[in-house]
Amino acid sequence: MKMESKYSKLIDELKPIAILSVILVVFMFILFGIMGARVILGFSLLFFLPFYIILSNFDISVEEKAIFSLLLGIGIFPTISHYLGMIFSSMKIAIVTSFVLLMAIGIAFNRYYPKLKKNKEDKE
Repeated sequence: MKMESKYSKLIDELKPIAILSVILVVFMFILFGIMGARVILGFSLLFFLPFYIILSNFDISVEEKAIFSLLLGIGIFPTISHYLGMIFSSMKIAIVTSFVLLMAIGIAFNRYYPKLKKNKEDKE
C-alpha cells in the first residue's frame, strides 16, 4: 500500500515544469553565463512558485495554473516588494520578505482551503 502525501499531486504536476525550467536554465547559462542562469532561477522561484502553490487549490489545468501564476507573479510580486522596500529601506530584505510572505500565504491557503471546501460541501 503506497502512502501518498497531500503534496504528491502538486509535486507530480511540477515535474514537467521543473524539467522545462532546467532546460531553460542550461540554455540561458550557455547564452549568458551564470547571470542568465541566476535570472531564470530567481524568476521561477520568486515569480512562479508561490502563485502556482496558491493556484493548485483550484480545479484548473496545469497549463492554466502555469500561465496564471506567471502573470500573477509578474504583477503582484514586484508590487509587494516595492512597497515593502519603502518600509524596510532595503530592497534585498523586501524581496526576501515578499517571498516568505507569499510562500506562507500559499502554504496556508493550501492547508486551509480544502477544509473550507469540505465544510461548504457538508453544509449543502
